[in-house]
Amino acid sequence: MRSFGPDDRDLLRSDAARLYEEIVAEGGIKEGDPRIAADADERPAFDLLLGLGLVTPDRVAGVFQAVDPGAVQSRARDSRAPFRSAPRYPAARRRRAGCF
Repeated sequence: MRSFGPDDRDLLRSDAARLYEEIVAEGGIKEGDPRIAADADERPAFDLLLGLGLVTPDRVAGVFQAVDPGAVQSRARDSRAPFRSAPRYPAARRRRAGCF
């Protein structure tokens, strides 16, 4: 899993937020859109949105659709659930289960 740093947060608050709003307003962004071309200025912002799961490809339609940020946050919260509950178990039991 990729970790995100301060530069990613800054990008998310600026260019990525602006691009995300455009994608939402336009009902998606086509795969061939010049804004997301490999050498485009907005490509790093798009890659971040894609990596965070805020846009998802619709291969049939050939577009990337925006995903509700609440749904993405919910998935991230759910994926951490087993790790939050692990400390409740005694250390020996965690080792036997292969947790640590």
